[in-house]
This record gives sequence, C-alpha cells and structure tokens, in this order.
Amino acid sequence: MWRIVRRLAKDSAIYGAANAATAVLAVLLVPLYTHKLTASEFGRYSLVVMIYSLLSVLADCGMTNGVARYYFDEAQTGDPNTATVYRKSLVTTALVTTACISLLLSLACYWLADFVSWHAFGASTYGPLLRIVGVTLLFRGFTTAPMIYLRVTGRAVAYGLLSVLQVTVFLGFTLLLVLVLDWGVPGILYSQLIATAGWAVCAVVAIARDLSVGPRVRIAKDLLRFGLPFLPALPLMWVVDVSDRYLLERYVSTHEVGLYSLGYRFGQVMVLLVTAVTLAWPPLSYRILGEANAETIYSRITSLYMAGAGLLWLGLSLFSREMVVLLSPEEFHAAAIYIPPVAFGYLLYGLYVLSVTGLGVAKRIGPLSWVTLVAGIVNVGLNMWLIPRLGALVAAYTTIIAYAILAGGCLLVSQQFYRIPYRYREWAVLLVGMIALCALPTLLPAMSWLASVLLRLGLLTAYLGLVFFSGVVRRDEMLVLAGALSEPAPRTPPVSASSRS
Repeated sequence: MWRIVRRLAKDSAIYGAANAATAVLAVLLVPLYTHKLTASEFGRYSLVVMIYSLLSVLADCGMTNGVARYYFDEAQTGDPNTATVYRKSLVTTALVTTACISLLLSLACYWLADFVSWHAFGASTYGPLLRIVGVTLLFRGFTTAPMIYLRVTGRAVAYGLLSVLQVTVFLGFTLLLVLVLDWGVPGILYSQLIATAGWAVCAVVAIARDLSVGPRVRIAKDLLRFGLPFLPALPLMWVVDVSDRYLLERYVSTHEVGLYSLGYRFGQVMVLLVTAVTLAWPPLSYRILGEANAETIYSRITSLYMAGAGLLWLGLSLFSREMVVLLSPEEFHAAAIYIPPVAFGYLLYGLYVLSVTGLGVAKRIGPLSWVTLVAGIVNVGLNMWLIPRLGALVAAYTTIIAYAILAGGCLLVSQQFYRIPYRYREWAVLLVGMIALCALPTLLPAMSWLASVLLRLGLLTAYLGLVFFSGVVRRDEMLVLAGALSEPAPRTPPVSASSRS
C-alpha cells in the first residue's frame, strides 16, 4: 500500500514542482495584466482563451486516456521485443493522429475566425486574436502524445522540465511583448504561440528515439475506440469549466468577466495540487491493477487526496483578500470573493478524476458522457437563470454544483462496474470541517490585522487535527509513510529496453 503511495507522492511532487512554475507564473503575471490591461481587456483575453481551451480539448480526442490504457494493457502479453515494438508504434500512431486532428481544427479556427467573432461575441475585434489561437493550436497538437508518453513511462522529470521550459518562454515573451512593447492582448497570445511552438519541438525531440516504428491503423482504431467515448464528455467538461465567462459577458459585462477571471486565476493555485495528482494518477491507477489489494489502495489514496486538497483550499479561502490586495490595483480587489468557490470547484474536480478510476479499469467509459451531460445542462441552465437575477458570483457556485454532480454521478456509476470501498464518512467529516472553519472568521467581531492572521493560522492547524481525528491519517501510518518516502522510488526503464514488458 505505502509503496504505491510513495510512488504517487514522488511523481506528484515532480509534477507539482512543474505546476508550481505555472502557479507562480499565474501570480507573477497578475500585476502585469492588471496594470497593463483594463478589466474589460482582461475579460476579452479570457474569452479568447476560452475558445482555445475548447479546441485543445477536441484536439486531444481522448487520446491521452487511450495511450495510458493500452500502454499498460495490450503490451503486457508477448515477448519483450514484441512489447517494445508495440509501444513505439503506439506513441508514433498517437502523435500522427493528434497532429492530423489539430491541423484540421487549426485550419477551421483560422478561416472561421471572423465568423465566430461576429456571431459569438458580436464584434470584429476577436477575429485577429482567434487566428493567433488557430496557429497555436497546430503546435499544441504535437505535444499531447509526447507528454502522456513521458508520464506512462515514468519520465516525470523530463515532463516537468518541458513544462517549466514552456512556462519560462511564455513569461519571457510576455514581459517583452506586453510590458516593453505594449502589445496588449495580442502580445499575450503571441507569447503563447511562441512558447507552444518551442514546447512542441522539444517534446517531440524528447521521445524521438521511440518514434522509430511507423504508425499502425489498428492501433489508431484501438486508441480512437477507447478515446472517442470521452469526446462527448470533454467539451461538456469545458462547458462546466469556462462557459460561465461567456454567459457573464452576455448577461453582465466584459468588466465583470475580467474580475471573475482574475478570481479564477488566484483560485487556480488549487491546480498546483489537483493537477499534480491527476497527472500522476492515470498511469499509476492502471499499474495498481496488478496489486492484490487494488481496491483498498484506490480508496485510501482518494481519502488522502481529500485531506491534502482540503488544507490547500482552506488556506486559499482564509487569505484570499490579502492575495488580491497585494498583487493587484484597487479596480480588481472585488475579485477576492470568487477565490473560495472557484478553488472548491477545483477540489471537486480532483475528486471527479479519482472517481472515474473504476470506469477506466473496466473500460466502460460510455456512462461518463451521460453524467457530464447532466452536469453541463445543470451548469448552463442555472447560470442562464440566476446570473441575470443574482449577479456574477452565482456562476462560481453553480460550477461547484456541476462538479459535485460529476463526482457524485461518476462515483455512483463507477461502483456498478468496479467496486471500491471508499470511506465516505471520512470525506463528510473533512468537507463539513473545512467549510465550518472557513466560515468561522465571518461570524466573529472585527479584530486587528495581527489577531485576524493568527486566528486564521490557528484554523489551519485545527484542520490538521481534524485530519487525524477523522481517521484519514493515523500516527503509525505517518511513520510508515515517512520511511517509504525516504527510500528511492523505482524508475520505469526506457522503452527500448527489452525488460520493459
């Protein structure tokens, strides 16, 4: 059990370090964005990024899940040489397939940019920005297969270095084009284009030695057969995650979109933990299948995630106001109210990723689309009904509702195909406890700044006590885990090695 936890913890730590660079970048760019762009301009940038994120999801076409599943499944039989050839052909086929899909979507985005600008946003100003997005998408398609392949082969360090490189290049060109040359929103998008192009070249070079075997039609069919059932769910996930910004622009204002997006940017610090775990989890979850007590391991890891994510959410929520005031001018201070619900939504997103484990190991992805469809309909419906009446803040809370439906629905469906003994009582204690601790300062009378800070630090300490009280982590387990983490973690051999089978 703790050998698996050690592997997840160390891989997550590496991915987390790479994501920390992204999180630090997000924070470092806040003063630049908020001083060089108005709230309306920042809102316009957020809407264009919304389109890019949707097209990136479609370009993936479920390929990420397919590569992870077949790497640990189809290549388990046969002699080592056959397994090596299969895995090389797997990554080559995935690379060619995603590149072709991205090319088609890139051309569509480029040529339909003005049409989308007028009909989706009612203005011509988005057309040139969408054309930059179209070119960026072409390069983005060359990163999908290499990055998932680095994850499934255990090359987390290479994955992290590539991620940090992309972030560093983006930061450098953003400073040049936005701060020095004052290009505004186009400067940010051109920086993203340059960083993505460099990322694509380096990613392909990183796995070049594994591309010596040509693509196979049969493997492409297998990947698409497994991945395409994800396709309806992927854009629906996009609807849950970012469609609220479009509806805010329709029903409120671009200025409010800017405030909401800034709150999201701070709330995305939660991604530091969530993405680290979700990047390490899919390959490891399939590897765990070979363990005798796989179901118990799945359950314990989910409880540990809830404990760690709860601590990070509580810290973000308690100090949200200070973060925004420190890093942005007064025009943006109202964004602080969005941070707690946004971060809580990401906490539930991580639980959703862990909850689909049973569907993945059972290869029964179809029900995922129905659960996501319900969550998407509820999210959009509530936003259309409530935003005009209650304002922008409701959009953050409807996102929480949508992710709760996703996590709960996937847990319910997944348990029918592959039962995992989740510890729901522990989850309930942690969720109720973290929300109560977060609400406590609002119920107390006003106090000095120092007393307020000390109180909130005390609440974080109280949450750690709650983690032990709930039984998520026990003292003897902490000692075992500390010993496990001090041991060197095994590394997956390179694909060309005959032992990789």
